[in-house]
Amino acid sequence: MRIRLRILGGRVGTEAQYNIGPSCYLLTIQVFGREYTYMIDCGLGGTSLILESLPEIDMLFVTHAHRDHAAGVCRDAITSRLKETAKLICTRPTKALFPYVLYDERTMSKRRGEKDYYLLRAIYALTERIHAVSEPGVLELAPGSIWVLVWPSGHIRGACSFIFLIKEGGKTIKIMFSGDYAIHGQGSTLGAPLPPDE
Repeated sequence: MRIRLRILGGRVGTEAQYNIGPSCYLLTIQVFGREYTYMIDCGLGGTSLILESLPEIDMLFVTHAHRDHAAGVCRDAITSRLKETAKLICTRPTKALFPYVLYDERTMSKRRGEKDYYLLRAIYALTERIHAVSEPGVLELAPGSIWVLVWPSGHIRGACSFIFLIKEGGKTIKIMFSGDYAIHGQGSTLGAPLPPDE
């Protein structure tokens, strides 16, 4: 078993005092002689992502539909690296908000005179790849070796955490991507419950 985590978004140094930047992670797991690459979140937010030399991506996961976690998923640097069978995993409320967040990012980029990251057809093409989860549960990603628990994270309606469980031989590793996590309730969103021990 070999696991590698690359942090592709965010800010460093004194800039991080005022703006944490976009959230974007690349998780590569080698198990039973096969390698799987998963991208968790793909935000934009004033910091360019480190996108050169990305491998092919088996699956995209988006914790919630905010610009700093989701607005970069339609960029050609990402969509061109998606395997043909790659899906985007999120909750049903996040799926419903996706077209609005992506269209809004496209509009904001034009107003600022920035490069147009993607065309409208890219938004449509990506929404066709979405696998929306309607309630907390476990998805098997690689038979008998990699699973992910989709778990509520509070923050906004439909926000979730992804907890990966990786097994090979006698080794078991858990990795949690919490997104933005809130344990207090809000008007439209319950606070996040603790994940189950198992």
